Amino acid sequence: MIDYYTNISRVGDEILIRGITNGEEVRDCLKYSPTLYIEHPNDYGWKTIFGKNVKPIQFDTMSECKEFTDTHKGSNLGLYGYPFHQAQYCLEEFNDTIDRWRKEDIRIFNIDIEVTSTEGFPEARDAAYPVTAICIHDSKIDKFVTFGHGQWSAEKSELPPELVDKVRYVACADERDLLNKFLRYWDMFTPNIVTGWNIEMFDMPYLYNRLENLGMKGRKLSPWGKARVREIPTKHGHEQVCAIVGVDQIDYLDRYRKNKIQESYRLDFIAEVELGERKLDYSEVQGLHNLYFDNFQKFIDYNIQDVNLVKRLDEKMGLIDAQILIAYEACINFEEVSSPVRVWDCLINKELWFNRKVTNHFVPNVNDHQSIPGGFVKQPQVGKHGWCMSFDLNSLYPHLIMQFNISPETFIEDWRLWPHESEEGRVARLLAGDGLGDVPMNASITAAGFAYSNEFEGIIPRLMSRMYQDRKKYKKEMIRKQKAGENDSVENLRQYVLKILLNSGYGAMVNRYFRWYDRRMGAAITLSGQLVIQIAQREINKWMNKVLKTDNVDYVIAIDTDSNYVNMQPLVDKMFPNKSKEEIVDILDKIAEEQIQKILDQGFEQTKEYLSAYSQKMIMEREAIASSAFWTAKKRYAMCVWDMEGVRMPADKPKLKIQGLEAIRSSTPQSCRGALLDMIKLTLLEDEDTVQKFIAEFKEKFRKFSPEEMAFPRTMNNVKKMTLREGFMKGTPPHVRGAIVFNRMLKKHGLEKEWEEIKNGEKGKFIYLIEPNNVGTDVISFATSLPEVFDVAKYIDVEKMFEKTILDPMNMILQPIGWTAEVQASLESFFG
Repeated sequence: MIDYYTNISRVGDEILIRGITNGEEVRDCLKYSPTLYIEHPNDYGWKTIFGKNVKPIQFDTMSECKEFTDTHKGSNLGLYGYPFHQAQYCLEEFNDTIDRWRKEDIRIFNIDIEVTSTEGFPEARDAAYPVTAICIHDSKIDKFVTFGHGQWSAEKSELPPELVDKVRYVACADERDLLNKFLRYWDMFTPNIVTGWNIEMFDMPYLYNRLENLGMKGRKLSPWGKARVREIPTKHGHEQVCAIVGVDQIDYLDRYRKNKIQESYRLDFIAEVELGERKLDYSEVQGLHNLYFDNFQKFIDYNIQDVNLVKRLDEKMGLIDAQILIAYEACINFEEVSSPVRVWDCLINKELWFNRKVTNHFVPNVNDHQSIPGGFVKQPQVGKHGWCMSFDLNSLYPHLIMQFNISPETFIEDWRLWPHESEEGRVARLLAGDGLGDVPMNASITAAGFAYSNEFEGIIPRLMSRMYQDRKKYKKEMIRKQKAGENDSVENLRQYVLKILLNSGYGAMVNRYFRWYDRRMGAAITLSGQLVIQIAQREINKWMNKVLKTDNVDYVIAIDTDSNYVNMQPLVDKMFPNKSKEEIVDILDKIAEEQIQKILDQGFEQTKEYLSAYSQKMIMEREAIASSAFWTAKKRYAMCVWDMEGVRMPADKPKLKIQGLEAIRSSTPQSCRGALLDMIKLTLLEDEDTVQKFIAEFKEKFRKFSPEEMAFPRTMNNVKKMTLREGFMKGTPPHVRGAIVFNRMLKKHGLEKEWEEIKNGEKGKFIYLIEPNNVGTDVISFATSLPEVFDVAKYIDVEKMFEKTILDPMNMILQPIGWTAEVQASLESFFG
């Protein structure tokens, strides 16, 4: 008897199960007899999502079932039943795993391999160079098991003592001995999850291919002896990944990238940002492969530290725990969570199955390539503003789905409100309150003009409603435990996972490969969002005009999908101009809670009645109270916030809320981000002279920066494609030109073995140069640093770098409010 599963795979007609019993790993292999369903006039106890009776048909094997479905694909036979048999088996046998699993039972390997290449960066596809070190952090024993063919001493390690104490070093005679010992450990203690930084595109396919090249059989990575490499399309072309049956891979780089936007996703940079730590420095040698030859002790330290950094990142962020919990919620394998479509497909199948209903077997071919409308973004009132507040609609798209009962089985065919009206025109008429005419009985009317039945709750709204209520329950308990000083990790994880699921639901619904995709559902959601946010604007403006005794003044500075930003300065000036900052915050907070949120609730209730919605789910709450703000364009603003969702800032430390400005773009050098944030803060709090003085002082600091500090980060795409024999293609971007020049300079100076070339898709930096110079163009790029022998530091165009890094982005902020970044010469100043 297996307590709960850790991986369920299908190979041929067999279901292969890895699981846990009494805290120990168990494995099982069985034949599974899947069931399909066909439409039938009689009631066999099962129905489709649309209420049709279906008759179950059981097959002896999964291959027999597939043969049947292949034969009837495209026929008129109504065919139902979930096609992913391993997921259906998991649902039937282990649907309560989410309440039974224990983190300590699941073995997680955090892995990093080192490969010594004397001819540039090694390619996983070729695996042409020897594996010189492998470090694994084994979560079950909390040890760093490290394999290397050389001698390493704990006493001589540069790593912290508490880390060294956890290292178990396995000395190996050569690469083959290393791989054999690694495979022996892997086989004895096979991980349930393997993670690491960029393991999907490098470590795991390289290991597999290297084992194959040496005749050591890459399939040994699988507990079932089933592993292979396969091609997947990426933005950089086709790449190889390794599929290992029975072992789930979670690439931490991919998980982190989907959670946070950064200027670079190199582990060294992310670790410094998140942990205040870096990789081990080996600048005393040129290239990691030289470290292997010159200082093997430090080479192994470097390998261990890389694994430690990823381990510590997950201890801080908890992304793997969240992925495990989502997998158990949906009854799928851990690595499948990376696809919201798969997660929601399985969640809906699970909900149906518990209610003795079945899903469509086939995913329909979608021929409608018309895009789905986006959210409403108002042209902002560009410039600087005084006191303002923002109001946010809570989980807008999930709540719209609940409010209008938007689901495949609730959709009412053959009816549309004002069918000849444009989407924009229909929203405008609804805002004006035009009569709806003859509408379907007991139906929600959405802003897209489509109707959804109110006679029963749809499956997707029901799922989201339950998730939302559960999240509220977990958050409430989390807050209670926080106040009581108790451990809130379980509740925090559960509410975080439910938030992820709610937010990913809309994305799945508008994906053309989703089983239940229907553009009409997507349009119903987004256009209803456009309507609701503009209703909020209307109600706020009505209240402000009434209080201030003005006529049709627009006090809403900006709108962005689910948020209204309101100019409160006229109210402050009229009602309480002489109050202190703290008193103004208190008064605005009270106005928001007792007045504005009240009139918003009334407006939303009236909208619910007007459109006969299934329920009123719109919740708009005050988010920020700011003493000043400015907008430069749509989605580009900054606010000086003193209260954020009821949390007060210290009297001298306001929170900067920044959206879309240069200071938080990935292309801004890290060395300049703090200064740009300070400049934005001064723009909000001080006058033009103060800002100009700060910029002038920072320019003097900038002049002393190293090339690495002032360079622009970029992804070096299409380096190979744009390289010509005697130059580069016309239209080659500056950073790619710089990469081509860098690679040529390496060859010119004979540094190909000491320095790695810049490859397609790699992260790097570039810097502008004054011409003429010894490079032959106005730019050069690099991965981490520039070789001294290039002798280009004296050619750096500091004025241009400062202009593009500081002056251009600041002028984009300052010009709309009538300021400039530098003092402008005038006739008066000239004649003195």
